[in-house]
Amino acid sequence: FLTDLGASDLVVGLSLAAYATPFVLLSRFGGRLADRTNRVTVAFVSLLFIAPLTATYGMFATPLLPILFGVIEASFQAAAQPAASGMLATGAPAGRAAAAQGLAGAFNQLIAATVAILATWGYGQFSARTIFIAAGVGILMIGLLARTLARKLS
Repeated sequence: FLTDLGASDLVVGLSLAAYATPFVLLSRFGGRLADRTNRVTVAFVSLLFIAPLTATYGMFATPLLPILFGVIEASFQAAAQPAASGMLATGAPAGRAAAAQGLAGAFNQLIAATVAILATWGYGQFSARTIFIAAGVGILMIGLLARTLARKLS
């Protein structure tokens, strides 16, 4: 996508580093926030920012704006991911937290692979705008489902 917007290979590589930077700098803070407040709330509020940011990526005509929005999104991901991991660890049966996190990690990779295949096909069939809007809606729907399940289990 960034290449289609005119980004060089170097810019694409730097964008990946830029996206990773908030995780390095903020995930400890995000995890502490989730532990001190409410993990469900931290994860869900983060998703309320992540979903629309994701939906906007396909609306830009230059590479700089999706990269900047990606850094902002990654900042919210740095809170959402530790909160989700904490919910999983505390929600798992006694002695099964590591197994539950391993299973969740495996499903995350399976979903990522499936979405990558579908997005690659969809990018050629539709447009970047359509794909990113669909991704944002999908993130929001999964977040709403997770929040509903968390409330039922509480």
